Amino acid sequence: SGTIWELSLTYNREFFFTVSGFLQYFRDMIDSVRLPEFDFQRRYFNIGEAHIHGFELQAQKSVRWGAATISYTYLDPWNVSDDRPLPVISQHNLNFEGRVYPLPRLRISLYGLFASRSYWLNSDDELEEMPSYFNLDAVAAYSLGRFEIFGRLTNILDTHIYSELGFPWRGRYFELGFQADVF
Repeated sequence: SGTIWELSLTYNREFFFTVSGFLQYFRDMIDSVRLPEFDFQRRYFNIGEAHIHGFELQAQKSVRWGAATISYTYLDPWNVSDDRPLPVISQHNLNFEGRVYPLPRLRISLYGLFASRSYWLNSDDELEEMPSYFNLDAVAAYSLGRFEIFGRLTNILDTHIYSELGFPWRGRYFELGFQADVF
């Protein structure tokens, strides 16, 4: 149980810009994790009193031949009961997306995510630092009306990324796919 307060302001004329601030209070926060030493079974633990305060900024501009979006999130995730950071929540996140349309039905996109370091509670209830990371993905897609054929290269820089201790993201990989818009 808890309380959430949020205030947001938006500008949407020549470009789109929004800023949001929020205060989240939890009286009895319960979290869950899957740890390797417990055969990856989901374990629940009671954090108790906590808060996540922060703000978000987002800017977006579209033109006939493409679009760009950038967003930044600042979080203050705090376990009030134990006077330490909440686990697995990065304090700073920066996302971007750039799209170009070189041909009428062809879209080429680049996506990026930077996340600052975060912390993880090990099985001895001690904080371990998880390093910051940067991830970059690219997509080329061709539209056929209600259908789309795409190729995606994920984790282009082949970086070792941990968003949870013991669960690394995959290294660089390539996907081919087909998407259908049924509704």
